[in-house]
Amino acid sequence: MNITFSRLVCMVSIALCSQISFSQVGIGITTPNAALEVSSATGGLLPPQVSLTDITVSAPVVNPNGGGVPVAGTFVWNTAAAGVSPNNVVPGLYYWDGVRWVAFAGSPGGLDWSLLGNGGTSVASAFLGTIDTQDLALRTDNIERFRLDSAGRFLFNNPTPAFAFDLVDIDGGAGGTTTGYEYAFNVYGTSSVGSSAAAGYFSQSGEGAAIWAENFSTTGTMATIFGESESATVPAMEGRTNFADDASVGVLGHVNVAIGSTVDAKGVVGRSVTTGAGFGYGVYGEGNWYGLYTPDDSGAGGVKTFLIDHPLDPENKLLRHYSVESNEVLNMYRGVMVFDANGNAKVQLPNYFTAININYSYQLSAIGQPMPNMYVKTEIDNNGSFVISGGAAGAKVSWTVHANRNDRYMQKYPEKAIPELDKKQGQKGKYMQPKIWDKSEEMGINYIKINPNLSKEK
Repeated sequence: MNITFSRLVCMVSIALCSQISFSQVGIGITTPNAALEVSSATGGLLPPQVSLTDITVSAPVVNPNGGGVPVAGTFVWNTAAAGVSPNNVVPGLYYWDGVRWVAFAGSPGGLDWSLLGNGGTSVASAFLGTIDTQDLALRTDNIERFRLDSAGRFLFNNPTPAFAFDLVDIDGGAGGTTTGYEYAFNVYGTSSVGSSAAAGYFSQSGEGAAIWAENFSTTGTMATIFGESESATVPAMEGRTNFADDASVGVLGHVNVAIGSTVDAKGVVGRSVTTGAGFGYGVYGEGNWYGLYTPDDSGAGGVKTFLIDHPLDPENKLLRHYSVESNEVLNMYRGVMVFDANGNAKVQLPNYFTAININYSYQLSAIGQPMPNMYVKTEIDNNGSFVISGGAAGAKVSWTVHANRNDRYMQKYPEKAIPELDKKQGQKGKYMQPKIWDKSEEMGINYIKINPNLSKEK
């Protein structure tokens, strides 16, 4: 049996009049459980269908007692899509709250959020979240994946931040996986704005680092920060400082181990792994003062050279000259003198000579004619001068002085002059240059394992 709303109202009125002595009214049921209970296995309750125009306009619905605005709690089914946001209406079930029409939750335009999208919202009053100090959580497969806590922190796969002052916390080893995520945080950028565009930008105006990364793996070969470039003109990683100060640093490599630790940790390592011999720079530096400088010792297992464009064919050739090796830490001074009328020549060395040198040796060579009686008459004195005698008046002599370096550095570290050393305990059985001994690179004292296939492809 189909019962229209008007018939239902009539039936309810008759029932109320005929059963005025009872406090409950039942339609389709003899024992109602409420003031009004309608029971039907096939039918529903159909409210009045009207065409509303605006949530703030009560018309066309009126109060039957006097024709004024409807009583708060009056509900209707709106059939129209009308009005201008944010006061527009869409088809659905509405009730009058005394001031405006309010869509029922679950109905289009309702107070809940629709899975099909929402319109006419206001950020001042419509939002997803809580109105107390409780956190907001999102789940999939009934496992919490994200939490926005009451302190405003974004927590992924971990309801508790690792550190109290974290703003965004991502747990890449959680989330219901057995091995964790390969990349806990992954950002891709396809911007073509220009050279200033980036997939991510981090800025820090206060004290502290813009990016802080730590790696607690004891077995992996992945770098704590890994940069990869697929372009010939784009560096995989760049450190730049824009602050004009003597303490400014573009890239800093710092080993932070306990003082006195007996390990040869490396602050910076540069490797150029190429397929052809004779190609690649491990470290390359340029500077208007020094391209490469260390206040400590420098060393090399190969030859030490200067390499320049060949002065006779600079476009096609290079010219190399080599450093002279010695088993001593030496300084060398040289020059040419002319003998006076008495066959003497006084050589004056730099005024700092005696401050940084000890244990002098001399070498004399006659120029232009034999001078078999030439000799060092007086050795280097406290003023840094010595006298050559036995020469022919007006003749030239070439002289060279070698001396052991004895500046403050060598005085503080005299062991630096010892040419033969025992390898350290961790170095024994390994090689500084394993390849020339026909050993694998893993036998190198300074071997660092690098995965050549390590790559992050999009």
